[in-house]
Amino acid sequence: MNLWDYVRLRHDRPFREFLKHLVDYKHLKGAALDITKMILAGDSHKLSIKQAQVFRDFVYYKYYNKRCRKCKKSIYWDEMSEALYNGYLCGKCYWGYEE
Repeated sequence: MNLWDYVRLRHDRPFREFLKHLVDYKHLKGAALDITKMILAGDSHKLSIKQAQVFRDFVYYKYYNKRCRKCKKSIYWDEMSEALYNGYLCGKCYWGYEE
C-alpha cells in the first residue's frame, strides 16, 4: 500500500465508521485528531504528504490490527471498533462461534 492508499480508504463506509468511532470516543489527540476530522469531512485532497504520513502512522498503523489474535483470520473494519476493546478478537472468536 502506498501512502495515499491509506487516505483513499475514506470512501469505504465501515472504515469511515471506524474513524468516526475513534473521534467520538476520544482515542485520537492533536494532529491525528485534526487530520482524521479533515478526512471525515471530505477534505483529504487538501492533506500534505506530512499529514498523510501522520494519518498512516498514528491512526491507521496504531489502530488497525489485520488479524484476530486467536484464529488469525482478518478482522473486518465493521468489527474493528469492538476489537479495540476485546483484545483484538474477531466477532466469531469473541462470541465463541465455531466454523
